[in-house]
Amino acid sequence: MSTLKCLGVFAVSILAGTAAMAAPTSTSIAACVNNLTGAVRIVSSTSACVAGETGLTWALSGATGPQGPAGPAGATGSAGTPGATGLAGATGPQGTPGATGAQGTIGNTGPAGATGLTGPAGTPGATGATGPAGTNGATGPAGAAGPQGTPGATGATGPAGAAGPQGATGATGTTGNAGSAGAPGATGATGPAGATGNTGPQGNMGNPGATGAQGAQGPAGPEGVLWIAQYLNGDITGAYYFAPNSNLPGGPSDTYNEAYTVADSPGLIINGTPSPIACTMRFLKVGANNYHVPGAETAVFSVLKNGSSTSMQCTVSTGSGASSSCSDTTHTFSVAAGDFITIETTQSTAVPYVMYSIATDCY
Repeated sequence: MSTLKCLGVFAVSILAGTAAMAAPTSTSIAACVNNLTGAVRIVSSTSACVAGETGLTWALSGATGPQGPAGPAGATGSAGTPGATGLAGATGPQGTPGATGAQGTIGNTGPAGATGLTGPAGTPGATGATGPAGTNGATGPAGAAGPQGTPGATGATGPAGAAGPQGATGATGTTGNAGSAGAPGATGATGPAGATGNTGPQGNMGNPGATGAQGAQGPAGPEGVLWIAQYLNGDITGAYYFAPNSNLPGGPSDTYNEAYTVADSPGLIINGTPSPIACTMRFLKVGANNYHVPGAETAVFSVLKNGSSTSMQCTVSTGSGASSSCSDTTHTFSVAAGDFITIETTQSTAVPYVMYSIATDCY
């Protein structure tokens, strides 16, 4: 493998610890890694990375303090002006007519009208024919006049004459006075109510109440430590160890491992960094850039405390010319001030050039 290895940088950020450690001003740390040289520069945002660089970001923030009590409620706004009265509903249909009132009492009979004038007399009927004369008695001897003979029987009455025309009708009598009016019928049932008119427009909204006072600021989050390390894969494929704030431009090897010569087994001389504070190790994050000499690579990263393995680890695999990453945010563990923190790594091959960037966070 070529001895021309790419140099890197490292950064250590200890939050709110001692006077030599400045408090963070943001919730994350961003860096740009040169894909060819492996150089790392800390930037305000990965958007500052240029072509040929890979951006990396690590969260850095204390737990959020509890929310301050809510400010008092603002005064209630004045009531809005009432909306205009809605239009009157349509007239309901005609109610059913009431029952017919009882017949009024019959008025008194008016006085009889004056008798009409008598009509003219009808034309008398024709006189019936005279009946035949009775037979004369024999003439007595002249002498003294004899007694008068019995009158002959009266002849039959002739037929009645035709009736004369009827006289003109007499004038009509004066009309009697009208009877008293009957009592009024019962009032019919009320018709159904008309439909409700449309609702008037809503009145104007009252002025908003005054803003409540701001709640008290919550307490500051706990102090923490962020370690950042970087190396180019070394000349060996076994396990080796380095401090979590290391820069290994040539990669760890049997003859160079963070300025120590160590055997590739835990428990001997373990390279590492003592924690300046008591905290909880929150995560391990690794980025890998396989950028030179064709070949695939798999590397396993573990966090050790005082030379002993913890359950925090992750495995990252890259193909030729590819980038990848891994992380472990589940297997957290507590750290006391002075505990020795070490990164252990084992790579599958030493052929391709793979630049690894490692970050751990403890707060």
